[in-house]
Amino acid sequence: MMKRIFPVLLLVVLFSSCLNTQSHYTPQVSMSTFTSSSGDSLTYRFDELSGLYNVDSVHVGDTLTAAVGFASLGNNLISAHIKWDTAYMNVRAILSGQITSLLLPQSDTVALDLYCPMGYNYLGLPIVVVPKKAGSTPLKFTVVSDSKYSPTEEVLIMNIVSR
Repeated sequence: MMKRIFPVLLLVVLFSSCLNTQSHYTPQVSMSTFTSSSGDSLTYRFDELSGLYNVDSVHVGDTLTAAVGFASLGNNLISAHIKWDTAYMNVRAILSGQITSLLLPQSDTVALDLYCPMGYNYLGLPIVVVPKKAGSTPLKFTVVSDSKYSPTEEVLIMNIVSR
């Protein structure tokens, strides 16, 4: 009798332990192409050697717009960050009142360190980039979730040239 009950109890314990698991997904950063103020689309390419994306021929003084998405998939989105070298570029996000009212108080909308309350898994933003100085400089996008595979960072190298 005990030989038949033990396998059944073992199966019940194994299956019930699966009911309380949380799925962990790698968060993702998605990016549209940049559009210049003259209407040109600036695509980017992946450089196998550096492992980074490159945007070529960005002109000093041009105004570039794009959309960036920060996704935590099945996990909670904790925060989204954009970092850049202020000597080379001005970067800002176009934040609606609806988005700013959602963000937690520790968010810095100028430095683009944005913190979200629990229960959200996506934040999409239009961004504006104005190159100030010629050279190659990184534009870093980071998404943080409550997944064990977090955070994720994507880097675009902005190759800025003078007119």
